[in-house]
Amino acid sequence: MHNVDTTLYIPHTAPELPDDRLERAHRAAYTHAWLRCAEVLRSEIDREHREQRERIVEWLLTAGDNELPGICQPQLPLLAVHRPDALFTRSLLPRLAARSAIAHLRPSDAPTVSAALRAVVSQFVPSSSSSDIRLLDACPHPLLVVLYDLEQFDPSVLQDVLHICSTRIPALRLAFLAFLSSPLSSSYIHAVYPRSTLARLRVHSMSVHAALLEKLLLVAFFDPAFEPDLVLGPTALQAIVDYHTRHNSSIDALISCLQLSHLKHFFTEPLSILVHPPSALPTDPVYEPVLSLLSSRLPPGPSTAESLWLAFQQCSNAFRAASRALRLGFTLLYTVHNHLVLNGHNTPRATTDLMISVLSGPSPREIKSLVVHVRKLRHDALHALLTELHDRDPGQDQLYSFLTGRTAEEQLGIDVSTWLSTYLM
Repeated sequence: MHNVDTTLYIPHTAPELPDDRLERAHRAAYTHAWLRCAEVLRSEIDREHREQRERIVEWLLTAGDNELPGICQPQLPLLAVHRPDALFTRSLLPRLAARSAIAHLRPSDAPTVSAALRAVVSQFVPSSSSSDIRLLDACPHPLLVVLYDLEQFDPSVLQDVLHICSTRIPALRLAFLAFLSSPLSSSYIHAVYPRSTLARLRVHSMSVHAALLEKLLLVAFFDPAFEPDLVLGPTALQAIVDYHTRHNSSIDALISCLQLSHLKHFFTEPLSILVHPPSALPTDPVYEPVLSLLSSRLPPGPSTAESLWLAFQQCSNAFRAASRALRLGFTLLYTVHNHLVLNGHNTPRATTDLMISVLSGPSPREIKSLVVHVRKLRHDALHALLTELHDRDPGQDQLYSFLTGRTAEEQLGIDVSTWLSTYLM
């Protein structure tokens, strides 16, 4: 499992020489670039998971207070969370710990029923080495037992543990939280445990919303408000999408792919050091190999280090401007496409396909189709689209002009579609 907050892989190298500043500069450039990207990813993941975490906390803390009518015996609350990623788990547990006492139980802790109960009791009552669950009756706080890798527990052992714990309900405010690696559709608990055990449990299952591929790619590489240090090409993006959709759809695997993309770029491209160059690069002889390679890739011109550096900065500024224009173009295309789909004027298309299309250069036929649909929008729908575009990119003066002008309805559609076609081309 990977922690986007702290994971920073640096390849093993031989002991560094005192003057090996070039290698340190490459490492520093990679570290800076990846941590910027990782922070954006972490913020988006945390935002997406916040609602799920609050639902879990609320359910676990109130399940014991809401007994279902018509049940012949009290039920032990058990919340099954399917396919949680490491980031979600690490952010959830502190919130639960702030409002209840927690015992952690792993398959290795439960070879037998008595060993499992002893592990649970000893965490709630540290001074005890007993397996008597009745010792927990005196605990003043809600109690929560977290089961890790539920599929790895011996079902015959765990069902007895659950049965014994259920006999103390409702006098004991106890609930179980189980993490499963199987998908929600498999219904593992109902398939493995007998009805006699399920009858004593109030099982609630949920799957962590892990379909974050498009959202994470959007904020890290296509957000006009964030300038990434690494611009993915269509081939690299396609490879990441294919791996995520065909082989491993976890967030941890996606983060690893993005980190490896940074790693490959900064440790195979010598000029990647220029993304975050050391201040002494134009004048220090240590960086002469970098300047020599840079000179070979720039148009012929003055050969002094200062003039070379100035030429590079001009090229860098031009590239960043083009990169921002690409992100703005994608935002425009993405917003128009989604607006048309929501209003029934266009066929849904995966966001990742739009990303790859923009990176490859959208085809004139594709843009023409989009423009035709925009031209046919009713005035109110066109105004709603212009408002949404302006909210996403208020810097577009032309959008403001469309919104505030007094152009006739038919002419406005023509003007907007013409501007859109010109901008996307």
